[in-house]
Amino acid sequence: MSFFGHCPRCGNQIPPERFVNNGFAVCECGWTDSTPVLRIVEKQEKKSIGIMIAMALLLIGGYAHLVSWGSYAVAIPFVKVQKMTGTLSNHGYIELAEVCTNLNKWSCAKDAYMDLYKSKRDMSGVSGLAKLHTRLGENENAMQMYAFYFQNGGKEGEAAIQYGKLLELAGRNEDAMKMYEFSIAARPGILPVEATTQIVRFMIKQGKYEEALDRITAFHESSGNAKGYLNTELQQLESYFSQQAKSGAKPRKTKPKRVASR
Repeated sequence: MSFFGHCPRCGNQIPPERFVNNGFAVCECGWTDSTPVLRIVEKQEKKSIGIMIAMALLLIGGYAHLVSWGSYAVAIPFVKVQKMTGTLSNHGYIELAEVCTNLNKWSCAKDAYMDLYKSKRDMSGVSGLAKLHTRLGENENAMQMYAFYFQNGGKEGEAAIQYGKLLELAGRNEDAMKMYEFSIAARPGILPVEATTQIVRFMIKQGKYEEALDRITAFHESSGNAKGYLNTELQQLESYFSQQAKSGAKPRKTKPKRVASR
């Protein structure tokens, strides 16, 4: 009951039988206790306010999610559920990392690559993380990842080239050359333009002009379309040797001017 005692209107005692089941007190004079009604209304109002707040938060969260993930907003929740349940495929992890990278969500991308390795023991997660570190200018971390990758059987040719460039920047020239050679051997069906260019430039830098010329010649003879590359270096070396022959001097005494290849 929500009311006890006398009626505030007529002053008469309200007998127990004048109380209905829901707590209303009804006097013979017609007065009715409205407190239960007010409580019910208040309870309903609080419930309605709670529902509206929840809906508002849901809409705000949905909008934030849409702004954050853009066109990937629909697919990402399903991917995350698969990741949490351990059912996300190797390719799914790579796609997640690529999506995060496209949206500049670097921590998300790093986690995706690392989780790919941890959950699937897929070494492409390590190489992907190394490339991401390189992209972000985190060269020390990238070199650590590349070193781990190749020490554990990694065979990706593109990764070898990127690792070689980092090694060369670090002054580890011989190790860099090994990685360039590795990248060529790892992809026998692909014309090794970038790796050969790096090797030739390195040879020129060291003054190994005959070796550089031999390398370019062998490269041009390896494929019909190979002749479209390294022609600037070839002309540079031929000019150098021509000048050496005219002067009667022995080769490799002065270095030719280094220029970029086409």
